Amino acid sequence: MANKFDNFGYVVDAVYADRFYKELSPVWLNYVAMLHGAAPRDLDQPFYYLELGCGFGNSVLVNAGAYPHGHFVACDINPGHITEARSRAERFAIHNVEFLQTSFDELWVQEQLPKFDFIVLHGVYSWVATEVRMTIRQILATRLKPGGLVYMSYNCKPGWSPEEPLRKLLVELSRTEAGDSAQRARGALQTVNQLSSKLNYFKQHPSVITGLNAYIHESDNYLAHEFLNHSWQTFYSVDIAEEMNNIGLAFVGSATLVDNHPFLLVDEGTHEAINQLPTDRQRQLAFDFACNRRFRRDVFINGTVESQKSVLELVSHIPFAATKDPEFITDIVTTPRGKISFGKSFMVELRALMQQGAVSFQQTLANMGGNSRNEMEIFRNILFLIAAGELQVCQNVHVGGVGNRVASPTIRNMLEFIIETGAALPLPSPVLGNGFPLDVVEAVALVSWLDGAESREQLVLPVQQYLRQRHRATALRGEELDSQGRRIGKQVWNVLVPQMIGLGIFT
Repeated sequence: MANKFDNFGYVVDAVYADRFYKELSPVWLNYVAMLHGAAPRDLDQPFYYLELGCGFGNSVLVNAGAYPHGHFVACDINPGHITEARSRAERFAIHNVEFLQTSFDELWVQEQLPKFDFIVLHGVYSWVATEVRMTIRQILATRLKPGGLVYMSYNCKPGWSPEEPLRKLLVELSRTEAGDSAQRARGALQTVNQLSSKLNYFKQHPSVITGLNAYIHESDNYLAHEFLNHSWQTFYSVDIAEEMNNIGLAFVGSATLVDNHPFLLVDEGTHEAINQLPTDRQRQLAFDFACNRRFRRDVFINGTVESQKSVLELVSHIPFAATKDPEFITDIVTTPRGKISFGKSFMVELRALMQQGAVSFQQTLANMGGNSRNEMEIFRNILFLIAAGELQVCQNVHVGGVGNRVASPTIRNMLEFIIETGAALPLPSPVLGNGFPLDVVEAVALVSWLDGAESREQLVLPVQQYLRQRHRATALRGEELDSQGRRIGKQVWNVLVPQMIGLGIFT
C-alpha cells in the first residue's frame, strides 16, 4: 500500500512527533553566535522569528511565551499540525504567534511577510525534495535580516552512512504493510527487528543494531517522518555550509553546544593534527569524521563573523542558571571525548552560587575569582558545564517574585494541559528565555501549590492519587506509589517551587 504524500513526497497522513527543542530558543542561538565572535541579536527590543515546519508548535509557543515582546510566525504544510497549534495558542493565551498552513513555496511569495532576526527549521532539510530545499534557501536569502541567525538541523555523514541501507529496507518493507504511514513504519520496523539476527549486514554493523534498538522505542509517527518520506538525504556539513555561503550566509557554530569546544570532542593529538589541515573546510570535515557525526544543528549568520571582542567580553553579561536542584550539579560530565572532572572546591562554591538563581559570567568571576583561582579557568569550566547540560544560558538574571502563588493564564493553562494530556511540554520562563522542563506528576503538585497547599504534606495527597490512577493496571503496590508521592511532594515543595519563582514562572 502506498504512503500518503504531498506533491513533494512528504508524509502527510501522520502527524509529526509532539516535541519541544530547546536549541531553537533565541537566547540559545545568540549564545552560539557569541561563542564564535559573532554579534547577538537584541532580545530586549521587539524582534521577528520564523519557524519553517513547526509541527504542533510546541517550540515556537514556548518561545513566544518566554518573549511576549517578540513577533513569532510558524508554518507547516500539514493541516492537522496547524489546527492543533492554533488551538494550543488560544488555550494558552499566547497571542504573539501566527500559525500559517502553507507550503514553503506559498510562504516565499507572501509580500506581507516581514524580515526576521531568526529563522529556524528542525527536522526538515534532510526530509524534503531538492526543489523544496531550493525554496528554503530562497526564503533564507530574502527574509533574513542582516546579522540575522539561522538554525538548521539535518542528518549528516559519515555517522549516518552505515544506517542508510536500513532506511532503504524499511521503505521497501513498508510498501506491503497495512494502514497509514505510521502503522506501516511500525510494521516494517518489527519485520526488520525479526530479521536482524539472520542478516549479515547487521552482524557487520553493530552500530546499526544500536540504532534499531533505539527506534523500537520511538513513536510510530516519528518513524514515519524519519524514514518514509520520498525525499530523504544525508549530507556532508561542508556541502551544507557551501550552499549557505552561496546565499550570503556564513557558518557560525553548532546549537549542539558541546560541538563548539574541540577539547570536549577529541584528544589533543587529534585536535593538533586536524588544525594542521590548510583550510577551514578540510578542518570541519575532519572533525565530523573524528566524531563520526550523524546529526547536526548548524547555526549561520547573514553576513560575516568579524568581532574585535574576545568571547569573554561578548558573553560577560550573559546569565546562566541550573534547571535542576543545584545540589545535583555533577563533578564529572560525560562528553564525546570521555569523562571530564571538575575540582571539588570549585563545584561546592558553584552549587552555592547557583542557589541564588541566574547569575552572569561577570558576576561569577567576581564571586569565585578569589582563592588564587585563575579567571580563565573558571570561565572555561562554566563554558564546559553549559556545553554538558549541567547549566543553561539565560535571557535575564532574575525576575522579581515573592511566592504569592500567582501564575499567568498562560502558565496555569499549560499546567492543566500537561495534566490532561500527559504531554512533555516545558513552561516558558522569562529568565531562561526558554522552556523549563516539567513532567506531568510535577504539574499535579504545582497546581496543588497554586491552589493553596500550605505544607509539603498537602502536596503529597494529590500526587499519590494521580499515581494510583495512572498505575492502577501495573504491578506497582500502593506502598511504592505512596513513597514515590512523598518523594515528589518534597522535591516540588523544597526545590521546584522556589526555582520556578526565581525563573519568573511564578510570582
